[in-house]
Amino acid sequence: MNLILGPILGHVTQSTARIWAHTDQPAQSDSAISCEIFFDPDATHPVPGSPFRLEILTEMGLTGVCEVTLPNPNHRYFYRLFHNGKLLHDEPSYTFMTLPREDPDRLVFA
Repeated sequence: MNLILGPILGHVTQSTARIWAHTDQPAQSDSAISCEIFFDPDATHPVPGSPFRLEILTEMGLTGVCEVTLPNPNHRYFYRLFHNGKLLHDEPSYTFMTLPREDPDRLVFA
């Protein structure tokens, strides 16, 4: 299995994020893509629940998504995708930040 597009990060909130991937073939029933998310760039401290399962579905055009729950707002996380123990991308890991905690007394327009 090879990535055609991804990993793609989407819909990041204070406590969740969605990781997307598009592959060249569906995963077999006994295998899926593992999405590993870490607190640190050295990948030594996984977030609770990691690795997350990202199932590639034919009916979704060989695209899969997993929604992950993250413990800390305004925090940088590091993530990577594996299939059967093989890293699916060239970068050692990708990174993103969750949104900061909202301040209910402050209203900002962009």
